[in-house]
Amino acid sequence: MSKRPTPVLLLRDDPLYHKYFKMLECGIDRTAVAIKMNVDGINPNVLDMDLDQPTYDCDAKERKIQPFTGLAKDHPSYKIYFEMLKVGVPKDGIKNSIKLHGLDENVIDLDPEEPFRDPSSPEN
Repeated sequence: MSKRPTPVLLLRDDPLYHKYFKMLECGIDRTAVAIKMNVDGINPNVLDMDLDQPTYDCDAKERKIQPFTGLAKDHPSYKIYFEMLKVGVPKDGIKNSIKLHGLDENVIDLDPEEPFRDPSSPEN
């Protein structure tokens, strides 16, 4: 008897990502969707992938976002806020916006040119 191939689940059909693709279809800004994915612990790089590629039934923990190791100003969840600061938006307003998105508003106090470190982490 020959072994039947495992059915392939396409990225576009993966229930883990469905709501994010739907948000994009509804016209929600890509940056906002990426921020939401980060908040939910989902890797936003999926947005750049071919939706017709298989997900290979990967383990849920493989889908989780890995700790960010770049500069604070380049962190995908906070990049937009550092750009707002750069163009002169008051820091208190930026902190309010960060809180509304469920993120740590203390990150905006970091030096944007230094490596990112999570201010709420016990190591910091």
